[in-house]
Amino acid sequence: MLFAIGKNDIDYIVFANGKVQKFDHTAYNDETIEKNSRDLYQDQHKIAVKTDFLSLATNTTSLTFEKCLSPGQSVEFSLGAVGLGFGDLDEKASGILFRGGYKFMRNPDFYMKDMRYAHILKGRYIKLEFDFASYSAKDDYAYDNYNNETDNITKWAALVVFGNQWVFNDSFLIDLYSGIGLGGNNCDGEEYYYPHGFLTVGNESPFAFSFGLRLGFLLK
Repeated sequence: MLFAIGKNDIDYIVFANGKVQKFDHTAYNDETIEKNSRDLYQDQHKIAVKTDFLSLATNTTSLTFEKCLSPGQSVEFSLGAVGLGFGDLDEKASGILFRGGYKFMRNPDFYMKDMRYAHILKGRYIKLEFDFASYSAKDDYAYDNYNNETDNITKWAALVVFGNQWVFNDSFLIDLYSGIGLGGNNCDGEEYYYPHGFLTVGNESPFAFSFGLRLGFLLK
């Protein structure tokens, strides 16, 4: 059992055994402010380079750069090559992929003892992202297999991406994400292709989706 006796900015905690301990609110607040200062993150790596392993299955290779602007906020850009990877190689796709977004950390991870970020790039996040892809692909749905056409495809999307990023030893990271939003493409009717980078449903529906698993490393 204990009692708390207050006086100005100082409380005296009286334990059942008669021991009295002083608790200074002013000193505690100063310490808390100091521990949440930006100076705590000066020694952490704030730039990440990642590659999306799931996109390889759709014959796309992408490289993502992330830079932290402040605790809880960062920018992220991706460049990709359609046609480099695995998947339906008969499609003979070839082109480019671009992504750009602004990331907001949601409920960042803390050390319970020090009440500060475990890592400035670690935690759950929400990202506002714009995606664009332009590539050529063989039309596998042509009726004449001997005269398959090659179509030029352009697609775009504005997505809200939800994800979680784990950082290990300030050097390695895992980024798992999925996104939903609005998008479109120039495909006619029911001509569907591999979802290189992200998926657009078609002209009859404005929805777009993305998902992926990135692995990467951190730079100073």
